[in-house]
Amino acid sequence: MSHKKSEINVPILAIGCGQGGNNLIAAGSKLGVFENVAAINTTTADEMLVPESNQIHCPNPDNPKRGAGKDARKGAELFAQNIDEVKRRLGLIFGKNSSDAMYLISASLGGGSGNGMSPLLARILRKATNQPILGVMTLPEDSFLEPLAARNVLAGLEEIRSNKVFDSLFIIDNNKVYERVTPKESLAKVNELVWAPIQHTLSYVGHKSTATMDVEDFEALMKMGRCAAIYETEIPETAATSAEQLREHMMRSWKNEHHLYCAEHSDPDRLMNDGYLYGFGLIIACPPDRLNKYRALFETFYGDISRVLDTERNYRGFVTDESLVDTIRIITIVTGLPYPRQRIQEITEKFQEGSRTVVDDTPSFLAGLDRRALAGQTNVQHVSSESFSILSLVDEEPGIVQDEDSIFSSPLLQHPATNKPTKKKGLNFG
Repeated sequence: MSHKKSEINVPILAIGCGQGGNNLIAAGSKLGVFENVAAINTTTADEMLVPESNQIHCPNPDNPKRGAGKDARKGAELFAQNIDEVKRRLGLIFGKNSSDAMYLISASLGGGSGNGMSPLLARILRKATNQPILGVMTLPEDSFLEPLAARNVLAGLEEIRSNKVFDSLFIIDNNKVYERVTPKESLAKVNELVWAPIQHTLSYVGHKSTATMDVEDFEALMKMGRCAAIYETEIPETAATSAEQLREHMMRSWKNEHHLYCAEHSDPDRLMNDGYLYGFGLIIACPPDRLNKYRALFETFYGDISRVLDTERNYRGFVTDESLVDTIRIITIVTGLPYPRQRIQEITEKFQEGSRTVVDDTPSFLAGLDRRALAGQTNVQHVSSESFSILSLVDEEPGIVQDEDSIFSSPLLQHPATNKPTKKKGLNFG
């Protein structure tokens, strides 16, 4: 595979789950974002865009070409039935890579395979490594959002929230992604768009400079937990005349129309007023011969922002970029953010539209995990406006942490496999 490793000082091992997650990982790999990749799927029918040697299959024994059938619980069950093979193959694929690499798991929420297996995979990696584990998850655009997909999103997010296995979770709003592309744009190009801010950020972290955000700083930001977002904007050099102007452009990039994330703080004033326990990183890139000219301005800008944000985890890097001509690129990294309440509420309403009476085996965001669902029992009830409140996501109330020695207590595994694979302590990475 073609990697631009010399440009990336943050080694990342990426794993795509399901068709959507695999496509995302393939696009990021093409851009040279990762040190190595793996792709896991439950069907042989989907085209997997990574080399065959990097593929892992958890097939549906009843119908290998069907896979999970857009059922997140089925995806989780098939993954659980193949845990030993998944661990073995990941050990072979990643065995010769950096021991200090971060892990990144990608999936499309709303589907079956990726949605079901990604949080369980994160739990396995959590036991195997102390390195940060990042998630890049996409929410389905409105044209693909129907009651079953909405249900999958809600179940997947509850599993992620309650077990807290991701250090930081990047939630991509596909509605925003597709607003930026033409109908003729290929899926590969669309997926590359998702990685652009992350790619630039990773290429600048550890970049040689007297004011550098090093890899340890980046890891500290990523370990803040909950949701994360990376915003990017470019401004003409002529606009970089004061710290106030730089701040105006930076905050503009946080607004809804300028980013791809379902971040709860898309109103910039909220970030500065709500007292979130977030981490903040600022990276500014300029043409190679301009850094000395602007360094004092960049330091003033960073100092002003740090005082306003008033958080202990502030990091900065001022770097040069030969691709920039008469332009300055400003990147802000914000972590420790709450889950996107508004978008989750929209998905909740779409689920409720499916039927006035539902079989409620999906965990409630208000009450925590539904113990009847964990026991494999269903509850037929009338849907009310409170059925899927996400207040607990915003308040970050402690979830029911499952048995750390087994993934089979997961709420996504309503009917655990009868023949449980032999438990192993983490992955063998050689």
